[in-house]
Amino acid sequence: MCNEYRLRVRRADYDAAFQGAGLEILWLDAEPNRPPDRPFRPTDRAPILRQGAGGGLEGLEARWWLVPGFYRGPLSDWKAMCTNARIETAATTASFRDAV
Repeated sequence: MCNEYRLRVRRADYDAAFQGAGLEILWLDAEPNRPPDRPFRPTDRAPILRQGAGGGLEGLEARWWLVPGFYRGPLSDWKAMCTNARIETAATTASFRDAV
């Protein structure tokens, strides 16, 4: 499956790495009871980091895919899975153009 990845670290590993850079992560949910090295697929919840309101980092588990910039409805209503960008066409395909 081309959209599958594996994660071999726990949240404590993220915390240690970012603290070394002077950043702290505020985790917004509890760490899941997920065995290490189990593959993630686009419909699975996976750890993400994003910029928090105060400028720090927030971490949480979320489903991952791209909602194109041209979509104007509620995010929860977007059903198409945009995860397969080809480097040859990503800059010209409507779904990925703005993100690239």
